Amino acid sequence: MKKVLIALISISLLSIVNYGFGFDTPTFYKTPHLFDPRQIPDDNWLANLDVQYSNGSTYRGRNKKSDKVNALNIYGYHNLLYLTSNTNTPAGASATVSANITNINTKRTNFAATNPAASNTFGQVEYHGKFEVDELMFLFRQNFVNKIFGEINLPIRRTRFSHVSYTDKSPEGTGNYTKNDTTWVQFLNGLSDIFRAYGLKPPSIDNRKFGFGDTTLLLGFHSEVPNLNEFTKYMKVIFKGGLLFPTGSKRNFNAALSTEHGYNTHFGFPVHLDVLFGLSNDVFFGTYSDLIFFVDQTLNNYQVKTDSNQNGFIKLHRAKVREEKGALFDFAGYLKLDRFFEGLSALAGYSFVTKFKDTLSVSSSTVNTGGEIVNSDGRLKNWRFHTLHLAIEYDLGMHEPFNSKKWQPHFEIFYDYPFSGRRVFMGSNIGGLIGCTFKWEF
Repeated sequence: MKKVLIALISISLLSIVNYGFGFDTPTFYKTPHLFDPRQIPDDNWLANLDVQYSNGSTYRGRNKKSDKVNALNIYGYHNLLYLTSNTNTPAGASATVSANITNINTKRTNFAATNPAASNTFGQVEYHGKFEVDELMFLFRQNFVNKIFGEINLPIRRTRFSHVSYTDKSPEGTGNYTKNDTTWVQFLNGLSDIFRAYGLKPPSIDNRKFGFGDTTLLLGFHSEVPNLNEFTKYMKVIFKGGLLFPTGSKRNFNAALSTEHGYNTHFGFPVHLDVLFGLSNDVFFGTYSDLIFFVDQTLNNYQVKTDSNQNGFIKLHRAKVREEKGALFDFAGYLKLDRFFEGLSALAGYSFVTKFKDTLSVSSSTVNTGGEIVNSDGRLKNWRFHTLHLAIEYDLGMHEPFNSKKWQPHFEIFYDYPFSGRRVFMGSNIGGLIGCTFKWEF
């Protein structure tokens, strides 16, 4: 892992990226955004405040092979036959719930002993559901002196799982290890009560969450090389780095379906480097790369696997764990026509983002949970996005009366389309931005 991180740092320090501001914190459920490389003047004490809103929703996702699947099956079908494996029956569970758990445990033992090839899908279900995410982001940049600047990026997110249902993938027919197996039917009919007995909100109930995402605080500097060669009028280089604060709400471990609004309470160290090539007065090209390292974190009541055959989002057992979160790497390239007609600009770009796998160490658990089993969870594996970005922008500072004022507004409309990925939700993202540039009076 250390060699991979060293290589990524090298790539980051050698890559060329855009000249603009804003720092994205992509996750497996939210399409990454390529921030507009709008050029900001170098004036000392000039400030820029943008407010950006975006929305995305989807029923679809990509699994570990990049195949299209229902969003809730990006880790494969949920193997509910093994849902209660190696867990303790909750204290205070009703007689019906206890009986259903005991019966399915016996059925699972017999199935494992029999291992009928014709029934290899017994106990597996395909979940269906819609996922939505809204994001409101506040972006503030402050120039200081000598081309040194600072940035603060604060997102607010609303996420929602809704219309959740499932299709039983067990074999057709009657009798043992079929859709009409009596024990299996009783287990499915009582599934919501089983979730509640384990202290979990059932997935069939809409799960909504509203709160902050993770905040980034960055300090950077930039430099410009004019008349680089006969093909390039200028080159701008920017480097910035700082801290990612875990202001985002963590995953709700008391819900069968939930996701965090940031990186699950982990502090991070983001690094960003970019270079912009001006091909003419109104055409430029750039690429960018970001790298975020995370600090290990101890989490209580983390949902963990208790059997290697368990699969999917839903797990019943919770334990105290130490989570080592893998680094996140982002790379993009784009072409922009800058103010080619009055204050109108247009952009087209591509980005690639990947998150390396996480590792758990169980420090406290009421059942014997092996590290190999816990870390076989698909939710801990790496994920990636390939995304197409389109945007149009208008700078009202080009016109009267704004060009004579100390503050100059601008706005942008963008569309982010993920065309491929691995272990991610595939929701397109559409949104807009409005902001202004102004200068402090001293």
